[in-house]
Amino acid sequence: MAERSDPTPGGPHPGLCAGLLALATFLLYLGVRANGFVAYDDGTYVVQNPFVAGGLGAEGIGWALTSASYACNWHPVTWLSHMLDVSLFGMEPAGHHLHAALLHAANAALCFLALRALTRATWESFLVALLFAVHPLRVESVAWVSERKDLLAGTWFFLTLLAYAGSVARPGKGRRALVAIALAIGLAAKPMLVTLPFLLLVLDRWPLGRTESLPVLVREKLPLFVLSALSCVITLVAQSAGGCTGFIEEGVATGSRVGNAAVAYAQYVEKALWPTDLSVFYPHPAVVDPGTSRAGAMALALVLLVSISAGTLALRARVPALIAGWLWFLGLLVPVLGVVQVGGQALADRYAYLPLVGLQVMAVWGGAALARRSRALRAPLLLATALVTALFAVLTTRQVEVWHSTRTLFEHALDVTDRNYVAHTNLGRLAGDAGDYAAARAHFEAAVEADPNFYESRLNLGWSLNLQGAPQEGLPHLERAVALRPDEAAGHFKLALVLGNLGRYPEAEEELLETRRLDPDHPTVEQAFEEIRRRAGR
Repeated sequence: MAERSDPTPGGPHPGLCAGLLALATFLLYLGVRANGFVAYDDGTYVVQNPFVAGGLGAEGIGWALTSASYACNWHPVTWLSHMLDVSLFGMEPAGHHLHAALLHAANAALCFLALRALTRATWESFLVALLFAVHPLRVESVAWVSERKDLLAGTWFFLTLLAYAGSVARPGKGRRALVAIALAIGLAAKPMLVTLPFLLLVLDRWPLGRTESLPVLVREKLPLFVLSALSCVITLVAQSAGGCTGFIEEGVATGSRVGNAAVAYAQYVEKALWPTDLSVFYPHPAVVDPGTSRAGAMALALVLLVSISAGTLALRARVPALIAGWLWFLGLLVPVLGVVQVGGQALADRYAYLPLVGLQVMAVWGGAALARRSRALRAPLLLATALVTALFAVLTTRQVEVWHSTRTLFEHALDVTDRNYVAHTNLGRLAGDAGDYAAARAHFEAAVEADPNFYESRLNLGWSLNLQGAPQEGLPHLERAVALRPDEAAGHFKLALVLGNLGRYPEAEEELLETRRLDPDHPTVEQAFEEIRRRAGR
């Protein structure tokens, strides 16, 4: 049965605990105000997005509600949040970052309040929320402007839990409606919350201790399952329309994707316990090492997952929080494990923002159970908790500094990962922008070697070689880039210019015609047409 004890008389006031958590979290993340935007999705989401750049207004709001393919997601709540920032702070990144820090601080407070409402255990809920606040895996969601959706989804996730706890304590149609509304808004911030209705079924047993049959509990949540199903459909349509489901142009076998999902679970557990060597991008092994067998890693991951599952199942009567926390972790990660692959990452720190709470529930309630069984363990457990919290806070501060700029972000990624073609490509762009074409070429070549089918590295390597006076050498890379993404106007345009430099004017004109077809508003295509015709003597 659930461990739902009433608050101890004279104990800490919940509002005071929530306020202290929020303040401490915000202070921990104050360093983000010195960071800038990074040249990795921040342009797409904010800086170069004309609708967001216009701030909150009728046109922007209409676009946010109806745009389903831009950036491969329908998340109007996220777009509106970015528009609000632009209205308040313009394009000064400090304001955008401080807003993110405030949201994470609020989420830490809401995490505590939601867990306390569900469990009535003040100290355990406080410790979980404290670990939620300071764990370094959450830096990516806070320090990366483009990941505002994580924070907003987190806010409405915890509000959904709070509303659900209230609806169970005092049933009523109005309270159930609040649960559905909170979930709907959360899904409109980030569709990763689609498995939340399943989590509520887990929480029905622990900590809520509900005794109704499973069919009854499922039936009462049917509106929530419908919302999740609709979100899944919208997301699949948006990602397909935006071209985000085909990142690996040659394809990755289903078995490889399922195997990587098992390994990713194990890696998230490892990073929860030892959060070092964090990177903005972890290359998918099927891309950078396609001929290497991962059978050993997959087998070890499965042994770990089965062992933990068996252990929590065996202890479910004595410490039900263990299996509840484990299912929390497993279930919330399901949408982002890559069985349906979106993007080129093997895993991502940002995906752990909410699932990691499940592991922290396991750690805190498991530790509390040990402390109750043995008074001698109480002091060591408290000391260990204090030391871990302090260590995580230090690591978080350092990880915030990693996000200072595009350069620091991707230089760090190269330091902690191998064959990171995304990091090489972005550092190559920085070198090219600075006029260091030799360094740019080296980075782009390293990116192409790691992933021969990465569009951006092929495109940039071909163009960099052209700028260095070697258009013939760059031509095959540009042709490969166009073959990889035939619907991208930028590839056709750069290929046209290189063909023109090589005197292949009819082919250059064909590529310019395709550029104009794909992007009728291209700013320089007509000028390029005139130059090609002039060179051809027409």
